Amino acid sequence: SVHQIRSLNWITAAWRIRHLVRILRPRLVLTVQEAASIPTVLALHGQARAITQPRVVISIQNTLSAVLAASKPRTRLRIRLAIRSLYPRTDRVIAVSQGVAKDLLTTWPTLAPRVSVIYNACVDPSMATMAKKPCRHHFFRGMVLANERPEQKKGPPVIVACGRLTAQKDYPTLLQAVARLRTRRPVRLLVLGEGPARPQLETIIGRLGLSDTVDLAGHLSNPYSAMARATVFVLSSRWEGLAMVVSEALACGTPVVATDCPHGPAEILEDGKYGRLVPPGDPTVLAQALEAILVDPRGARAMAERGRQRALDFTTERSAGAYVALLEALATPDPPTEVPTVLST
Repeated sequence: SVHQIRSLNWITAAWRIRHLVRILRPRLVLTVQEAASIPTVLALHGQARAITQPRVVISIQNTLSAVLAASKPRTRLRIRLAIRSLYPRTDRVIAVSQGVAKDLLTTWPTLAPRVSVIYNACVDPSMATMAKKPCRHHFFRGMVLANERPEQKKGPPVIVACGRLTAQKDYPTLLQAVARLRTRRPVRLLVLGEGPARPQLETIIGRLGLSDTVDLAGHLSNPYSAMARATVFVLSSRWEGLAMVVSEALACGTPVVATDCPHGPAEILEDGKYGRLVPPGDPTVLAQALEAILVDPRGARAMAERGRQRALDFTTERSAGAYVALLEALATPDPPTEVPTVLST
């Protein structure tokens, strides 16, 4: 598992992966987390192609330049050297968005013949059922689904954010934006997710006097029931790979405000066609964008309807079909030298 690999150094993880491959004899190995990619390629490259030597496909889930910039110098150097020497030995590199692919190729252009873009699967038929289930959080007491019978809603509008409590998600900027917005109108913010930044965020909430306005609710077993009842969904990230939660919010019929960070949100929202985009790290502009949704219910409903249609481009069926086509081509005994770039849309 990725959790186990992260707890090991690359050499130890590679040895365990190679041992497992020799036992299972898979025809193809696919990694879906960067933490597993380097030890997997390290384990398998250099061996003679044989029945026990599988094809190797790695998936890049995040903007590598941003991840490297946020890493310690020693870690950054190790990752750069590993990518430069090991990634060209893979059979295919899958990027989860066009932006991630361009970012990767800006630094390592020699990987271009091996790179495909396939959007992550994040919208499936069960979401509609889950979204309609009751949300027991007290912020939504008496509320109905987003954009349904708004005259029946009770209490302040609720803004929902969803993601790990880490520096990447930049919740301090969001909290500052909510503090500004609250001076002009009643509002609540519900943050779904857990992570190491919780103590810092709790301190900021207390300093800004937002204890009755913001709830760091942790994990919810059914986040879609909250998304579907939110007046607006917000993403405040500094960087992303694809930002699947944006697609999920669109599928729930909720208007979206997101930062135009590298990469993902602008690609999903098509540069503002399906939701509002704001610069990262600017609480004033973020507050203005959120308020624009709150004061224009009719426009918000129209945005939400456009968003539902856009969400269909991120279904499990489309993504799975793209993966099957690519992996079947690679798993043949004598695969083509180059597999065409595959898009899930």
